[in-house]
Parts: sequence; C-alpha cells; structure tokens
Amino acid sequence: MRILYLTDIDLGVSNGPVAHVTGFTVAAAGLGHDVKIHCPPPSGPVSPELGVVSVPLPRLPLVMRPLFALTSAGFIAKQWSKPPDLIYCRVSHWTHAAVVLKRRWNCPLYCEVNGITEDHLRGAGRNFLAKKIILDHELDCLNVADRIIAVTEGIRRHVLQRDDTIPEHNVITVANAVNPQAFFPGNRAEARQRLGLPSDAGIIGYCGTLDWWQGVEILVDAFIQVAQTRPDAYLLLAGRGDDGAFLRRLQEAGLQQRVCRIGAFPWSQAPGLIAACDICVAPKRPLQSGYSPIKLYEYLACARPVVASRIAGFEFVEVEEAGLLVQPENPSALAGALTLLLDHPETRLAMGRRGRELILANHTWEQAVKKILSA
Repeated sequence: MRILYLTDIDLGVSNGPVAHVTGFTVAAAGLGHDVKIHCPPPSGPVSPELGVVSVPLPRLPLVMRPLFALTSAGFIAKQWSKPPDLIYCRVSHWTHAAVVLKRRWNCPLYCEVNGITEDHLRGAGRNFLAKKIILDHELDCLNVADRIIAVTEGIRRHVLQRDDTIPEHNVITVANAVNPQAFFPGNRAEARQRLGLPSDAGIIGYCGTLDWWQGVEILVDAFIQVAQTRPDAYLLLAGRGDDGAFLRRLQEAGLQQRVCRIGAFPWSQAPGLIAACDICVAPKRPLQSGYSPIKLYEYLACARPVVASRIAGFEFVEVEEAGLLVQPENPSALAGALTLLLDHPETRLAMGRRGRELILANHTWEQAVKKILSA
C-alpha cells in the first residue's frame, strides 16, 4: 500500500510525537508498505529510515492557515504521479490540507487523534477566534475521515460526543506502542559509566518533556522525600523544558549533587538513559483524554519497573504487575512507592521482566500498524 503520511510536527526534535511517527513508519515499511511523510522542514537531523518530503511552511497567523492549506495541498499533490492508496493524518493545526487532498483525490483518509485539543489549548494564550478555528478544522477532518484512530478510550468517547453524526464503527482505539528492537534491556553498569553515575546508586529516572501535564514537579518533591532516608538515591531527569524551578527546589534541599540533568536529547539515546535507571517514573496529571504514553512503553520494553499515576490508560501496569500505581499529584505516595522498590531489588527485576514480556505480546508498533490498516 502507498501511504501519504501528513503531519505538522517537527521531525528534527526528540519527543513523543516524533517517536510515534517514526514507530508507525518503520513498522509499516517492515510490513511492505511504502510510506512517504509530508511535513514542515525539520529543524534537525531526521532518521534515514523515514521517507520525508519537506513542505514549505511559512510562519503564518493561525487565521491565515486555511489559505495556506490549499497551497500546501497543491505542493503535495505534485509529488505524486498518481493518488496514494491512503492518506494518513495526525490531527493537528495543519489538518485542513488532508481534507483538501481527500476531496481532490477521492481516496481514503485515516485520522489519528492523540489528545483532546481543548486540554492542550489550556493556557496556550490563544484567543477565542483562534481556538474556534483550530477546533472547527479538526471537526471537519473527523467528519470526512473514513477511519478515526484514537490512542485512548477517553479520546474515542470525546470524538463521538463532539459530533453524533460520526459513525461509532468508524472510530477505533489503538494504543501507542514501542519498537522492541530499539528499546531493549541495556547494560546498567555500562550506561552508568557513560553518564558518570555511581555504579551502586539507586537511580530513579524520568525521560520526557517537562510540560505541565507530565507532573515532573511532583517527582522532584517525591525525590526530596526519598533522599531523606536513602542516601544512595539519585535522580536522572532527561528532556527538554524549563527546569529552573525544579533545579532551585533541589538545590534548596541540598541535592544538586545527586541529580543528573540532561536537556534535549536524540531519541536514539533514550534506551541508554533508561538502562542506567533502577526505576522509571511517569507521574502524569489526570487529563480527560486519559493516556497512552510512549515513554511508559519504552520503559517497559527496557525491562525497567515503573511507578506511575493511577489514571486512565495506566491500569495495565498494575494488572500485569509491571510496576506500581499511586495517587496522582501526591508526592508522598510517589515517594513511598519509590522507596519500596528501592528496598526490594528482586521485586524490581521481576517487574521489569514482566514488563518486557507484556510489550512483546501486546504493544509493538508492528502490532499497532496491523490493527490500524486492517480495520
């Protein structure tokens, strides 16, 4: 199958959306599909495995983007000698181009929905008109899509509630996933040596952005509590974002020497960072959409136990005994779970093994792509 993958994300950075696009594309290619990605010019190097065609994307005010969608759709159409078999679109501010192309070619359009836009627009500083334009374009795409892929049940329910004319059978749930060949159990000692971390430390790790919904400040407060009773505890905090408040809080607690802070990093380095950890953490705040976080699957694929918030989408961690769930936004509860696992290394190892087995059985990108394209 020839697939046109349309997205407005920057493939030159390292984050969850990029991991998703990469995982889907590589898995689809491995299954024999020909995927060509159309996106804005990446700001950095892109994996050679991805077939990327940059679309000139000027920085326009949001209210002018519908006009640009017509131009970009024309540019994309010229790259194809005949229409693709499928247009696959991550719902975004650039979604209107996918609608234009579907109407032009009359070919199937699959829309992937990764969140509830209203949640992500909270505090974004956009005015009412801009928000209305974003939401109207998104709904237009959902209405013409032949299939809608939601990454959580919460998102699926939200899509159906937004417009009762969308057929329920057109909206399926396919969780995020991971490439277990890229994320696998690494050598802990070697990873720590590369990072200059003590070989005998109890290392608690977080790899991801520092956005507000990630709950990193809750992890920082929990680590301060853990450090009071575990002098061997270290925190590995990796990912882009404003860390000033976090680092000041740790400095005030006298723990700056027990923190390994790594800023933005290439996605290819994530397995090595996870390998250095004894426990990995996903302290997310509750959202209406629920979660299907790629980082959680990456932790588990690397055979590391996780401590995560007890929120929609994380239930399987506890059911499969691959980690512990705690009350969200509660540093003391998080600290208690982290201390418990630091005190019981055999439990950590057993949870890690079960996590890896779970990924191989249910959460690989190959399995996810098969489910999407066979729906």
